[in-house]
Amino acid sequence: MRTAQKHVGLTSRASDLLAVQASHKRPTPRIGGVAIFIGLELAVGFMSGSAVGLMAQVLLAAVPVMVAGLLEDMGRELRPTLRLMAAALSAIMAMHLTGAMIHRVDVPVVDTLLRLMPVALVFTTFAVAGMCNAVNLVDGMNGLAGTLAIIGATGLALLSAAHGQQDIAAIAAALAAVILGFLALNYPHGRIFLGDAGAYLIGFVLAWLAVLLVQREPGVSPWALVLIMFWPLADTLLAIYRRRSNGRPTDLPDRLHFHQLVKRTLEILFLGRHRWALSNPLVTVVVAPVAVVPMLAGVWLAHRPGAAALAVLISGAVFFACYRLLVVLARRRPRLAGLGTPSRAGSGPASLQHGGAAERGI
Repeated sequence: MRTAQKHVGLTSRASDLLAVQASHKRPTPRIGGVAIFIGLELAVGFMSGSAVGLMAQVLLAAVPVMVAGLLEDMGRELRPTLRLMAAALSAIMAMHLTGAMIHRVDVPVVDTLLRLMPVALVFTTFAVAGMCNAVNLVDGMNGLAGTLAIIGATGLALLSAAHGQQDIAAIAAALAAVILGFLALNYPHGRIFLGDAGAYLIGFVLAWLAVLLVQREPGVSPWALVLIMFWPLADTLLAIYRRRSNGRPTDLPDRLHFHQLVKRTLEILFLGRHRWALSNPLVTVVVAPVAVVPMLAGVWLAHRPGAAALAVLISGAVFFACYRLLVVLARRRPRLAGLGTPSRAGSGPASLQHGGAAERGI
């Protein structure tokens, strides 16, 4: 029925429950982004000095990409190009308001190019848009995106405070605190979701705080910031590679994100296919401790660009190796783990890619 496809306010559509990447079974309010934006506004009352002005600039610049997310949450289904344009507009506004952009990545040839203003502008725009999308892509299980964002914000706060950048540290700490409040309703039962607006907002704030820190502190390596934001970035890059290598559009959802394979593996090996209410929040418990490791490495190696770059490569190799192991485990039939004989739908590799009928609504 057509009426079943509509949003009720900012409540997820009934069709969302049938989406390939869905991990919930009931329509859920997607108002987390609005709550986090309001929370950050209220946090200004606890700040002083330059942090107040910087927070105002960052939140003002975040409006375009957040509005695009809100429209998505309300069922408008914007084309990817429009969402990219909204993120680009937010990045350009932030560059204008704060005077910051990415002029170095600690790669000599690239750094030479980034000294050119047009190159730096385009690179910064795509980097910020990429981070917005990265947080959105890991927003697939209760508490996961919020927890990963808290990890990233904590790393930024620690690194900024250590270098005397108290305004950046204050905003990062405020972001972590506000997200923690959101998690009280999102985890473990998913009473509200971040929605696209929340994911884009968080991704934008994290990205811009990182841009500011790298510009202000020449001794801080951009590779350290990659480590601090490692998990969302790694999952996004792997998703792009996976889809392109399979001849699929990069914006077409699948069920092959790291967190989705963790969930499926937990169900196959330990919980059973009908324990989604337990397997969903358990994914965050499994992923979060692992995601903390590269963040701590980023804080520790902030002044050692070579070591930080090597740590990124090692983290990427470990991430990919674990991912391949999860693919193997997730393709096992449940009966091999003593969970009974599955139906043919949703039990093989094709269902991992597209989501078989047996997996819809999980």
